[in-house]
Amino acid sequence: MPTIGEQLRSARETKGLDIEEAHRQTKIHTRILRAMEEDRAADVLDPAYAKGFIKKYATFLSLDPAPLVEAYRQGAPDRREPAPLALERPGRKPSETRASNGLLPAVIGLVALVGAGFFVFLTKDLYRSVSHPGSPAPRSTAKDSLKPAVRAAAATPSAPAKLLVPKSQPIQLTLQAKQDCWMQVKSDGKVLFQNVLPKGRSETWTGNDHIELWVGNAAVLSMTLNGNSLEPLPSGVMKGIRVTRYGLRLPQKDAARPRP
Repeated sequence: MPTIGEQLRSARETKGLDIEEAHRQTKIHTRILRAMEEDRAADVLDPAYAKGFIKKYATFLSLDPAPLVEAYRQGAPDRREPAPLALERPGRKPSETRASNGLLPAVIGLVALVGAGFFVFLTKDLYRSVSHPGSPAPRSTAKDSLKPAVRAAAATPSAPAKLLVPKSQPIQLTLQAKQDCWMQVKSDGKVLFQNVLPKGRSETWTGNDHIELWVGNAAVLSMTLNGNSLEPLPSGVMKGIRVTRYGLRLPQKDAARPRP
């Protein structure tokens, strides 16, 4: 029985299309198209992405995508980290394992009790030093001399956000990929780009109010806003990365993975 890649390649050749023409019509990067036709989708895509791209490409080639997606799902590698194994000493009895596991709550409780007692001791000592102004003042140290400055800094309200891009200028965001990275770029709510940014490629997008990003591997991107370098992004899939005149604002929670 032909493999998934062989079926896709045969259908494309039957239509008289080359890889470049398939890329122009589907907007799927040629690197991904070749990987799917060579049964190497798992090498360049996360399994969640790969199923969506196979479905889209099969539909474009007038193939039924359901059997192909199901065949890929059954053969796709499981990339979840294996659960850590509990190691036991040779000859250790199950009853000994249960007994050692039962000690953990007791140890945690003892540590919490000691910590609570230490906190009460510190609180009482602080109360005595504050409630009795007539008592002799403790000897001053170099460390104590820093306390008023620390309190003054804490009482100072936080400064307003710095405007990186003047309102008279448009926002210009430049992204450079250290590795291949799927992304979607919106400028003022309009989608400008939805594809793979190849390794080493640099692209610039312009907006009047804000630019929003949805990326598959945020850590591989270097970002510059009107010539100002922005902070590195954490790894993983991120949706709702927002860039304004004040800089970068990250989403509160990672969003679900996007569909191609």
